[in-house]
Amino acid sequence: MRIPSIFRPRALAAVALACACLPGGAAFAQAAYPAKAITIVVPYPAGGSNDTFARQVAKELGDELKQPVIIDNRPGASGNTGTAQVARATPDGYTLVAVSSSMTTNAAVQSKLPFDPVKGLAPVAMFAKGPFIVAVNNEFPAKTPAELIAAIKAKPGQYNYASSGSGSVNQFGTELLKAKVGDLQIAHIPYKGMGPAVTDLIGNQTQLLISSGPSLLPMVRAGKLRAVGITSLKPSPIAPELTPMAAACRAMNSNSGGACWHRRARRPRWSASSTRPSTRSWPSPRSRPTSCAKAPLHCRSRLPSSAP
Repeated sequence: MRIPSIFRPRALAAVALACACLPGGAAFAQAAYPAKAITIVVPYPAGGSNDTFARQVAKELGDELKQPVIIDNRPGASGNTGTAQVARATPDGYTLVAVSSSMTTNAAVQSKLPFDPVKGLAPVAMFAKGPFIVAVNNEFPAKTPAELIAAIKAKPGQYNYASSGSGSVNQFGTELLKAKVGDLQIAHIPYKGMGPAVTDLIGNQTQLLISSGPSLLPMVRAGKLRAVGITSLKPSPIAPELTPMAAACRAMNSNSGGACWHRRARRPRWSASSTRPSTRSWPSPRSRPTSCAKAPLHCRSRLPSSAP
């Protein structure tokens, strides 16, 4: 699957270069970046959308930088295991993590994480964004969004939906659908990754799965699953043939994305023996304009009417 031009690895390479220039990346000053292989940790099992995108990024980033880019799958704890590993890595630009929107949902629903998502990690670049595909197995009696909702309502509590794990973005997407419809009774079956979730959907162990295009469209186009809709308000270029779920469920709009992060470097602290930047050139508070009329327009609201 081709990465949209706005997220091409050239931009990712430029920001990865900036990672090594952050405080703590002293090794960068001694050798041109990159001087060795770069590792992209994927905190999910192989075969999911993030793994697919990360491998595409790794290939093109390696071609661009003339260095190996290694994919390291570290699944577990809804992506927290691999992400925590990167949060403890050296902040030198050589270890990145490719995560989905679960980076934010985990922080929202889990009271304790093995890393600090604000202080421990910093964003590098976004590499994918798009709506979810709504898929059922071939035995399920629905081909459109309206038929999907009607079929589940006709047999309340008798169907199951799959997700790649509790708190995952695809669970949130399905729960959003339930909330929009209002009385949709379908049980949640969480899996350890998207691969086994897709496998059990094909085998009719579950009946519904809402996930990204790379996870579901290959199976849909191979005839192993049926796509009944897409979670965008309008037809999407990802799969223009699919009807938006909003046609049967008003304002149903759900998207996911993928991005690379790195360990956030700590800023240096000034000590008594260190050289502080000179303050002699800093403007004095009394040098500011004495009236709003002499100040730039964007500063006037912050100035007093007369000098202090």
